[in-house]
Amino acid sequence: MSTNTTKNRLIEKINTLSEVELNAVLSFVEKLEQSGKDNGEFQTQKTDEERKALAERFERLCDKTQALLADNSITEEEIQAEIEAYRRGE
Repeated sequence: MSTNTTKNRLIEKINTLSEVELNAVLSFVEKLEQSGKDNGEFQTQKTDEERKALAERFERLCDKTQALLADNSITEEEIQAEIEAYRRGE
């Protein structure tokens, strides 16, 4: 369905709503808009240079994470114990 068709359908529906219903719709749309902004969905596109810098930061983070594992090895049993403790709220 095209964007214009969707907009027209919404306008038709909105024209039939009461003032209370219109306020509820407006509130919903404002929350939806804010949620998108909070999640970064409305950010501008990254340049190739910005993407490269982010990829390098991610790679360094992965290296650091791997180094932590090498320095502090943990067994499968210890992992399972941690999971169970977390589930018990400890």
